[in-house]
Amino acid sequence: MIVLYVPFPRNQAGDLAAGMDSWVKNHTQNFGQTIQVIFYQDEINYDAIPPDASIFLCAHGSSGAELKLYNNSNLDLSDDISIEEAARRLSHEFVFIHHKIQNIHLYCCGSQEKNSQMAKLIKDYLPHLQENHIHYYRGSLTSPNESGQLFSIVDAYYLPAEQVRFTVPPSKQQAQDEDDSTSCSKFHQYYLSKHFPYNDCFKAKRQEQKRHNFFAGIRERRQLDKFDNRRLWAEDMEIPANTLS
Repeated sequence: MIVLYVPFPRNQAGDLAAGMDSWVKNHTQNFGQTIQVIFYQDEINYDAIPPDASIFLCAHGSSGAELKLYNNSNLDLSDDISIEEAARRLSHEFVFIHHKIQNIHLYCCGSQEKNSQMAKLIKDYLPHLQENHIHYYRGSLTSPNESGQLFSIVDAYYLPAEQVRFTVPPSKQQAQDEDDSTSCSKFHQYYLSKHFPYNDCFKAKRQEQKRHNFFAGIRERRQLDKFDNRRLWAEDMEIPANTLS
């Protein structure tokens, strides 16, 4: 499921409201997927958001150096908020269902360098969402066209948005968690090798172990047979059995 999140109240969303309506219309007509628009301070039905949801943080960017988001493509008519405030609002709205969120997309215009900085700040300001992937884009982004496709205008060329999408590298803790997950997978494979062998290597080891156990059993039985024979001989000779060694 896709969630379009606008970090401005509905009555202060500027031309973003019309952009979200167009996005929903063209996306659902072409893909039939569920899509939900949420504005800051909306009453959210969290039960309606399924696991593995993707959130698009939608706002206008700029070509300037300011790390801000805007509610109108005409910056002279626009209200703005800092990227830190946008991250705070996003965290406040979705902290209760952070486990349901798979991806977060910072969907605003801007250069790769600037949007990279903003995406990293979002990650820093979302301690409950550290395990999620945060993506960002470059260029002048469009809402879906009549075919439901997203584009970015870069150097006067229309490129599919996925071609100019980047991902914030994982934090050290996230990388450690992934390493731990890999270690768990290795342990699981070791466990399977002992209990449910599934390749020739494990089969060979199991066969060798069975062979060892088989001959060890024969040696043990031979020792028991020797002991039994000596015990019977001692009984016939009336020698106390506890003197045998």
